[in-house]
Amino acid sequence: MAENEAAPAGRPVHRPARVADKRPPARTVDLEPLPVIPDPPSPQITQFILPVLGSGTILIYGWLAHSTIMLITGGVVVGLSLLTPFVTTAVSRRSQKRRVAASAEAYGKYLDGRQEAVADHKRSLLRYLRKVTPTSALLDVWIADYSRVWSRRLRTPDFLTVAVGEGRIPTGLAVKIPTQRFDQRVDERLRRRCETIEESAAWLEPAPVTIDLYEVGVLSVEGDRAAARGVARTVLLQLAAGCGPDELHILLTYAPGGEGEWAGFARLPHVRSATADITALTASLHEILRPRAAMLNDPRWTVAEASLPHVVLLIDPYDPLTELSKVQELAYVMERSVDLGVSVIAMSAGETARPSAARAVVECRSASQADMTWIGPGRRIEGFRPDVPGTAMVSGAIQQLAGMRLVADESRATRRDKERLVDLLEVYFQHSPFDSWPRHDARTILRMPIGTTTTGADLVLDLKEAAAGGHGPHGLVVGATGSGKSELLRSMVCAMACTHSPAELNILLLDFKGGATFDLLQDLPHCVGMVTNLVDDLSLIDRIEQSLTGELTRRQEDLRLAGREVQKLEEYEALRSTTKPWLRPIPYLTIVIDEFGELLSARPDFLEILISIARTGRSLGVHLILASQRLEAGRLRGLDTYLGYRLCLRTFTADESIAVLGVRDAANLPPLPGHGFYRSADGMVQFRASQVLHRDVADPADETDAAKIVAWLSAVDRAEPLLLLPLPEPLAPNNLEIFDDRLAGGEKVGLVALGLIDRPADRAQPPLRLDFSASGGHQMFVGGPRSGKSTVVRSLILAAVRSNPGSHLRFFVVEAAPNVTAYLDDFPNVGSAALFTDALKVRRIFEAVARTVERNMNAIAEATAGTGPPRVKTVLVVDGYLAFRERFPDLEDVFARIVADGAHAGVHVVVTSGRWADMQPKRLEQIADRYELWLTDPAESAHPRAVASTLGRGRPGRGLTADAAFFQIAADFPFSADGAADAEYTAKAIGSASRRAAEAHHAKWPGATADRLSFLTDMTAATWAGRADAVGQGELFLGVSESGLATRTISLGSGDHMICTGDPHSGRTTFLARMLSDLLRSNPRALFYVVDFRAVLTKALGLAGTDRAHVARDEEEAKEVVRSLAIVMEERELERRRDRSGPPSGTPALLVVEDYELVLGSDPMALQMLSDCLPYGQELNLTVLLTQSAYGASARMDGFSRRAQESMPFFLEFSTSRTMDFLPSRRKGRTLPFGQAFLVRDGAFDERLLVLPPSR
Repeated sequence: MAENEAAPAGRPVHRPARVADKRPPARTVDLEPLPVIPDPPSPQITQFILPVLGSGTILIYGWLAHSTIMLITGGVVVGLSLLTPFVTTAVSRRSQKRRVAASAEAYGKYLDGRQEAVADHKRSLLRYLRKVTPTSALLDVWIADYSRVWSRRLRTPDFLTVAVGEGRIPTGLAVKIPTQRFDQRVDERLRRRCETIEESAAWLEPAPVTIDLYEVGVLSVEGDRAAARGVARTVLLQLAAGCGPDELHILLTYAPGGEGEWAGFARLPHVRSATADITALTASLHEILRPRAAMLNDPRWTVAEASLPHVVLLIDPYDPLTELSKVQELAYVMERSVDLGVSVIAMSAGETARPSAARAVVECRSASQADMTWIGPGRRIEGFRPDVPGTAMVSGAIQQLAGMRLVADESRATRRDKERLVDLLEVYFQHSPFDSWPRHDARTILRMPIGTTTTGADLVLDLKEAAAGGHGPHGLVVGATGSGKSELLRSMVCAMACTHSPAELNILLLDFKGGATFDLLQDLPHCVGMVTNLVDDLSLIDRIEQSLTGELTRRQEDLRLAGREVQKLEEYEALRSTTKPWLRPIPYLTIVIDEFGELLSARPDFLEILISIARTGRSLGVHLILASQRLEAGRLRGLDTYLGYRLCLRTFTADESIAVLGVRDAANLPPLPGHGFYRSADGMVQFRASQVLHRDVADPADETDAAKIVAWLSAVDRAEPLLLLPLPEPLAPNNLEIFDDRLAGGEKVGLVALGLIDRPADRAQPPLRLDFSASGGHQMFVGGPRSGKSTVVRSLILAAVRSNPGSHLRFFVVEAAPNVTAYLDDFPNVGSAALFTDALKVRRIFEAVARTVERNMNAIAEATAGTGPPRVKTVLVVDGYLAFRERFPDLEDVFARIVADGAHAGVHVVVTSGRWADMQPKRLEQIADRYELWLTDPAESAHPRAVASTLGRGRPGRGLTADAAFFQIAADFPFSADGAADAEYTAKAIGSASRRAAEAHHAKWPGATADRLSFLTDMTAATWAGRADAVGQGELFLGVSESGLATRTISLGSGDHMICTGDPHSGRTTFLARMLSDLLRSNPRALFYVVDFRAVLTKALGLAGTDRAHVARDEEEAKEVVRSLAIVMEERELERRRDRSGPPSGTPALLVVEDYELVLGSDPMALQMLSDCLPYGQELNLTVLLTQSAYGASARMDGFSRRAQESMPFFLEFSTSRTMDFLPSRRKGRTLPFGQAFLVRDGAFDERLLVLPPSR
């Protein structure tokens, strides 16, 4: 359009909400690896040898048969065999070449696709750049487009972004060529093509070369005069087309006589001054500086926030040696251009005339060549083509822009545009959030628009307290169903996130009912926690209460450490930003609680923490936003005085409106979401909330504004969580397993990480560590059926291998169900495991543990000063204590001794049971650490009933520590809701976990396994025979002890006697025959006096008629044998009295009484004359072996029996069916396999002996 043509009279321009264009994102394209060219095949020696050998047989046959034809045939075949490998190799090479060619062709097509994708990206980028920053060639299109002209707003990041030409710019697209191994050959043509694509993707040419005038402040345009003026004209026209005259003012100053160059620009509605008069320029600058200079001293305001228009000053030419340099206002503007909201374009003659405040330089070498340099960052763009518009284009653009004006009813347009929160906040997703967040001060912090009033003004929510100029510190949101309450809450949260960084403001989201109010917002970097569906798990309320209490305590402590004079968070931050930068940053915290009314109905005690926050939050920077569908009378008792503002959407009744606002107006609102009233200390206004769930209805795939905001802020580092994630659910796929990394770290010998403890107040979930070191005590886990007690045992053993070698920490397990015995019996740190049904094995384990306690206690007592505790720690696990007590009452005393002395002796006890009452109170007091799982009856809990009830059924491994902290035991395998149905899976899973743990243990501590507990079943016949042969001449071989498989003997003449009891067929007589037979062979001098009424023993040994034995088969013979022995003993007694200091006199004498009960039945006084000899067995070289039936043995108290028991004999107790009867050793009878017996001695543990050789 020609400059002299009439412009459209007053073309009105309505400035609609700007739809932010999306810049193609920077990304990296990874190319597939180049196809490798394999080495060509070549003949191998094996290809010759085998065929020649095969065909050579024909020659050999022809030679042997003297057949010429066979020799010729053989020669031909051999020759063909030699030729065959060459033919095969040639065919293989041709086939390989075809494959290589096909692969190269396929890769070439792949590169075609990648090249086209690169081209598409570059085309999209070019379209975007030309759309948002048009060059002069497209400027007329921009001006004619009503949706673009004057669409840039003062607070948008691209408000002053302009194009100065077209050149080569980076695309942000990186093509990555995969590296090849040094010994791989590839097609060089394909490699060069990849490199070509890589280079092509990196740069876009030609493309607009842009610069942000707001960022640089002062721009110097130098070089060729015509080209420099053309660039300046393009810049001014772009600014005039993109920015409205209400937000952009242009000042032109030129040298006298330069009016012709810039006269047409004076017609632009943005131009406020165009003069060559320095005085007029000074006046204009003074007018600009008057409101702006005052703002520099008030940090609460910025030029943009004050809605002052930005000023662009063009100086042609700029010469520091002229009168212009003496204008102080100009020097001040150039020095503080960015802060004052002024951009200066200086037309300089060259580097020597360049303004000292210039931050960027455009140097025009010619009409087709220019360079641009950013001073400071050192960034530079070379060789671009400057945008020099033609005279006709400039005149036409000015003609169109000169006739435009903004519509008069701006408020109505603003209301319509601001229905979307992103329009209200002027959010542009193509710009970085770091550039979009405003710089806050004490006045602007915690202020954000959330909607518009009926007058079109922004409804600004100010969370600060009234003393700081705000409406807070706490507020209330009430709205009936369908009123838009949830959308309002989302808009409030999004407004906070879009106007404040996570370092300034954190947000905690709580929803009692578990709706979808906050689902889209939990990924905001400001969100320090979100908890929904509290109604289904009230235990989460306790976690929230503890977390909030801990947060308040931390903030109070931080303020206290900052100094006594610091009473508020604002004072703390001021101190941190000035004199104490080392203080921990404390962001403001906004807690948004939806459906808080129902929350208080379920947990009225939660009101106390809300009142505590309301009272102290004003100074600690914690703000509450409470939301509910309706406000019941009395619900806010004690809390309403702290609510500074109230937002009330439509209510169903006038009474509900009066309860919130004091008036009934909210009940008369239209039934449209988002309409409501805002009441604060300043009064009450009607508003409409902006929306964040808006999406383009024409594009079903379009995301909501809330999703776009979350994605836009996703690159920002998240704030530190305030609410930790809840403890893992045991029956969920992501349950806590024993190999979880959260249980690792900080291991040392004696500590076992068994699970996680929930410490919400400390923002921590430390491992639950059982302490088996010298400072640790015993542990007890109590829980109902399927509460996870058995899992505790298995997980404990599996977890122990992470920090403890089996040689340092070993476990002995006795249990009611096969939880360890079935899966972990042979584990590296398990000494032994036994079911309660295996009574002998259980007793053996208790014997071994009790021996360990006694041995360690003696070692500690006898150790020299400075000797530490035992190196090997022993853990006795009793899984099912009540069943243990009922089945083994005789082991209660042993268990009591272990509990009483074990912790000091390096022996610890881990007990599981169904109730605390299962253990005696005095014993329970000795258990240092007690853990409670789910109980069938919460009344039996050691904690308050309300706390115990929160555990809930069906969560195995979840429990409470002694201080009422929740914990979760790590699973040894994924839990199953139906253990019986998944028995096969359980076995496989535990087996896999145990193998994994065992392998890790062996890799970390090779060979460091626990000493296995020995059992008699481990003994072989050969080993047993070797032990018997090793017995000395003067000893009786009793058998092999289960304790260490040690040999047990009785020395002849040592004064030791032995009483054997047992049922018939228990092996009692067989043992006696075996032992005496050994003695007959090993000690020919020994004298035998045998009383055997049944003659079974005599026949077995062949003693009848020998001169080495005196045998009695009836009562009379018994008297004779006893009389003969008594005579011998009398003679020895006389000799002993003559020589008291001498050794025992005579050969060893052995009195053997088989079936003592039969002897007493015939004559109760048969052995009475020998009673006085028993105490002097050692001096008289006498040993007595007495066997009897177990039935009635304890009642046989004749003189001989009584004297024998008083001499502290060995008791050898064979199997006894009457287990409730007491034996002479004061033990009850026990059932044993044939050939085994218990050796009982005063002052020692009972030992189970293998007295007969095993069958294998």
